[in-house]
Amino acid sequence: MNDCKLVFISPKFPIASTEARGRVIENYLKCLYEKYGYKITLVCVTNDAPENFPRPNFLERLIILKQPSVAKQIFNVLLYSLVLQRAPMQCYLYWSKALDKSIYQIVKEVNPDIVLCELVRMSLYRPRLNNLLVCELADLFSIRYRQQSKKTKQISSIMGQYSSRFWTLIMAILNVSWAKRLLLNFEMQLVEKAEKAIPKHFDLITLVSPAEVELLREVSGMGNIEWAPNGTNPPKYALASHQPRENVILFIGILNVPHNEEAVLHFVSNIYPRIKSEVPDTKFFVIGKNPTPGIESLVEVDESIILPGFVDDIELLIQEAKLFVAPMLSGSGVQTKLFEAMKYGIPVVSTELSARGIVNAEQSGFAVCNESDAFAAECIKILKASSSDWSSLGMKGIKVVSENYYWESVGKRFHSVFDLYRSKLNQPK
Repeated sequence: MNDCKLVFISPKFPIASTEARGRVIENYLKCLYEKYGYKITLVCVTNDAPENFPRPNFLERLIILKQPSVAKQIFNVLLYSLVLQRAPMQCYLYWSKALDKSIYQIVKEVNPDIVLCELVRMSLYRPRLNNLLVCELADLFSIRYRQQSKKTKQISSIMGQYSSRFWTLIMAILNVSWAKRLLLNFEMQLVEKAEKAIPKHFDLITLVSPAEVELLREVSGMGNIEWAPNGTNPPKYALASHQPRENVILFIGILNVPHNEEAVLHFVSNIYPRIKSEVPDTKFFVIGKNPTPGIESLVEVDESIILPGFVDDIELLIQEAKLFVAPMLSGSGVQTKLFEAMKYGIPVVSTELSARGIVNAEQSGFAVCNESDAFAAECIKILKASSSDWSSLGMKGIKVVSENYYWESVGKRFHSVFDLYRSKLNQPK
């Protein structure tokens, strides 16, 4: 155990979160506290935190700071992003001079060994005193934006889950096809520029995908970029009791996030009918909150498509499924939803994009297909597989997840990387 002090600066309230990213942050902070004795101050810049939330025992301090007002956000975006092009627009949903001063004072008071800023949107906060300064980028968002910029007609809203935070008139303008394309291209360029520059301003950068680590090292010319994966908890339910009851296919995600909406619509339009023609009793469960009108309309066309909405015990549904699909056409990083299926031995069919960030993906039992016909064929093959063949595929996924992605492994990876870079920081110049 050690007494390392960590200040974690986040644009979300990750405690008891229903979102994948929130669960990731909560679990790896817990692991750093429980396994390695970190003393953690969590600073959340968000308007979405619950009031009077009790501080969890793995946090020394929990500090909630409100985001700038909408008027201030718009002013900062117009001036600093659109005119001066200093940083991506998303940064100015969370940054202001007043907040910058507040966070600096918090860091000065805590005097931590490590300050970690989460995602590109927190990268303008760089409180450097005597601390290791880390940016946990998670994904290279510019990759996602580049993919989405070519498909703006298929995206209901480029703001996704953030749409409700802006004035109706602004959202109406942003959702016109030409405006979506213009905005995405502009933000993509700003994010690419930021991602290339961020390693020069921080001591350490972490990403969840080994492939994106290598890419960012190449484009930035910097070597201070390391792999630090997402993770999952061990199965809640006993694997021995797991037998799928029906030909159920699962998809999981926040459904108004553009790449999830696109994936569901693509699967239903181009893949699912071919599966149904061969396996008529198949059901497709699309699990997640905030379905877009386009996704909601699918139920009216086909009653075998089921939208349960938000599910309290998602593992209960997962462990009874026969197949998990990740038909992503855009996105970056690693799809943590895959771990939830793999740990229960659920075979996965995914596009190459979804599987790319998984360690030892070729040994995980994945079927990787980019073409719709091939994707449907693999789904049909798994749905029709014998019990022994089905179980054999699933066991491969269980092995990869248990060896690389349980929280104990993830926490150990973060702790070792932090220790390595702290020792570099303390070396004589």
